[in-house]
This record gives sequence, C-alpha cells and structure tokens, in this order.
Amino acid sequence: MPVKFFEKNSNFKKFAKDIGVGEDDWLFHFTGRDERLPGLKILFLDSIGYKEEKINDVDSDIWGVKLSFERESWETLYKKTGEFSTVFEIMLYDKSSGRRRDYELFRMPSMLKDKTMYEICNKNVLNENIYNIWVKVIKIEDRVNMCFRFKIC
Repeated sequence: MPVKFFEKNSNFKKFAKDIGVGEDDWLFHFTGRDERLPGLKILFLDSIGYKEEKINDVDSDIWGVKLSFERESWETLYKKTGEFSTVFEIMLYDKSSGRRRDYELFRMPSMLKDKTMYEICNKNVLNENIYNIWVKVIKIEDRVNMCFRFKIC
C-alpha cells in the first residue's frame, strides 16, 4: 500500500504550525512498541490505514482530528492496541532531503469493544505542545471514525 501524504490546506498549515511540525509533508499514523526492546518501532502503515482525515480548528487552542477507517483496518488497530504499546504519531517527510521523521503525540489506550470515550492521562502524553486529550470511537455500519480532541499549549 503506498503512503499517501494528505493535501495541505489552510487548516492543515495552521495545525502544523501550532503543533510545531514545520512545513514538511506529513500524515498521522500508529506505531507499536515492545517495552523489552525500547528502540524498536513497529510501523503499522500497511495494516492500519485510514481512508479520510479531517482537521478542525475548534477554538483558538483546541484542535479536532477525525480519521475514518474501514472496518478491517479498525479491527487491526483494535487488536494491536491490546498486543503492543501503541503510539499515535505524525510522520514527517522532507521532500528536499528525502528523509522522514516521526513526531510522537501520545500513547493510545487499549481499545475495548464496548467503550467509546477515552481520556489520555498526562503520563501517556509524549508531546509537550498538547494536553487534555480525548479520543472518541464512532462505529458506523462499514466504517469506524476515530475522533481526537486536544488543546495546544
């Protein structure tokens, strides 16, 4: 599956500036961690892909992000959060150098079948620019929307 960096628009540019990622192309993604091997990152780009993303500037310091998954990708994410410590990140890509780097946001909670709202506690926030993070899961027929809401420092 090819990696698709989403089109930049004014909201994306303002979000990137507020969160401090600069002008590089970027996309949201999930990585797994095995605590026995702290330097190891497991990329889930090929198995946990989302079809659509939307970023909303909710208020002057509040951002909302919606990722829309097909049911199969959602089931994979659900399983991986129980198997690994899973981190929600931004992957940055510098076109001029051809290099990529990851910008960690927070550790994901273990997803539960019957739970739809998750609050990310401070110890799981990995980025100094964000706080007060909430994750909401909305299941719709053949899709699952995952909505993130957080404040920017």
